[in-house]
Amino acid sequence: MSNILDKLDNYIGSDEEQDTLMEDVMDFLSLIDFDDLNEDQIHYLDVLLDHIDEYELNEKTKRVVRGGQLIRKKVCKKGYKAISGKCIKMSGDEKRSRKKGAKKGAKKKKSQGAAIARAKKKSMKKKKVFK
Repeated sequence: MSNILDKLDNYIGSDEEQDTLMEDVMDFLSLIDFDDLNEDQIHYLDVLLDHIDEYELNEKTKRVVRGGQLIRKKVCKKGYKAISGKCIKMSGDEKRSRKKGAKKGAKKKKSQGAAIARAKKKSMKKKKVFK
């Protein structure tokens, strides 16, 4: 148990490696029979759970609505994308194509500004009716 705590204390690696380590820790915790623990083991387990809490606080998520359901979406730092709940570095080609797409999208959205404003106004009127 102390071996795992030492790994967590001294671990510096990529986000992907940290996620893998945390998955291993969670698998380990699922195997423990909590009724048979002595005081030292309970102390180590307590410290381990504190590390997990810190790790989960460092993960950034935001709440979004998808299909009428509120879900948590992982937010990655610049230059990374979320795949299967993990932040993975984007290639240079992907960054370039996303930049081009964002410019095209901004240009298109600007040209549709009046239509968007009308639709929003209409939606707000409906929203007031349902209150």
